[in-house]
Amino acid sequence: WGRFSQIKYMLSLFAATRQRKVDYIALISGDSLPLYSAEEIIDRFASIADIESLPYEPAYPQHKLQRRLRRYRPWYRKLGEIFADMLHIKSYKIKRLGYGSNWIGFTPQFRDWVFDYLEKNPQYTEAFHGSRCGDELFFQTLAIMSPFAERITRNPSFMYADWRNGGC
Repeated sequence: WGRFSQIKYMLSLFAATRQRKVDYIALISGDSLPLYSAEEIIDRFASIADIESLPYEPAYPQHKLQRRLRRYRPWYRKLGEIFADMLHIKSYKIKRLGYGSNWIGFTPQFRDWVFDYLEKNPQYTEAFHGSRCGDELFFQTLAIMSPFAERITRNPSFMYADWRNGGC
């Protein structure tokens, strides 16, 4: 929970959807209860088939999000960064991080853009290897940098979560 492995498995799940014709892809928690009947859920997906439902909190402080990227870096990664600085090797810098729930939904077009981007920019994924709860940043950041940014909705209502007793 909260480590890079969660991003890795989310990417694996989304990659598996490339082998089938799908209209929409959604990820919700396995311990969640549906808020609607199956018919209402299907109707809801049909009505948002051209929307990227990546809950996004634009007001969350960027300095706190940047700390999440550095949270679990082992000493050897820090040592590697020092050597990179000494050798003037540029590391991948993310200017603006997106943040939101990892319960997301999106179109196959956005999914394909994500995989194309990651193939061309493998250092993006590397930037999240030592992150804390990076699954709440990874896809949201891609979404706000993508050509699909105008299609993001903040509240897809796929699920309800009560975080009054804590969270990440």
